[in-house]
Amino acid sequence: MESLIEKWMNSLSPEKVLSECLDGVRVEHNPELSVTVTTKKSQQTWTFALTCKPARMLYRVALLYDAHRPHFSITTISAGDSTTQVSQDVPDNCQEWIGRKMTQNGIDHSVYKISIAFSTEIFGTFRQTVVFDFGTEPVLMQRVMIDAASTEGIVHLFLITNSFPA
Repeated sequence: MESLIEKWMNSLSPEKVLSECLDGVRVEHNPELSVTVTTKKSQQTWTFALTCKPARMLYRVALLYDAHRPHFSITTISAGDSTTQVSQDVPDNCQEWIGRKMTQNGIDHSVYKISIAFSTEIFGTFRQTVVFDFGTEPVLMQRVMIDAASTEGIVHLFLITNSFPA
């Protein structure tokens, strides 16, 4: 992953290395990519559905940034088509998943479902970039963020981000 980050940071065209959209790949996610919670002890799970038409192989899913990595993990990955999904082996506290022994079944599309979990016991703003590597560049990325703050902190954050100079 470090080489991908370095290549992205040093590229004159970073959008050719990492991109939030790819031709032929529809990304759906639940919930929204940015979430706000009002308790210190919080958990959240994002589920991504990647529909690829034409079918393509998912080689790797990884969490890109070290800063908040202990709070995030890849929890489940399944692969198949719109009617059948096969669960893939994902170790506990997974930070990078490498696809092995996945076979294409010759259909015209493929669907991958990936769950990313978040957990904290402190207030803060936590960000992570999830990369979905199909073996070509640009590599698909999605940014998730969670603001864990007290109710008073949320009001203060809202006032800061929504105020305009007079």
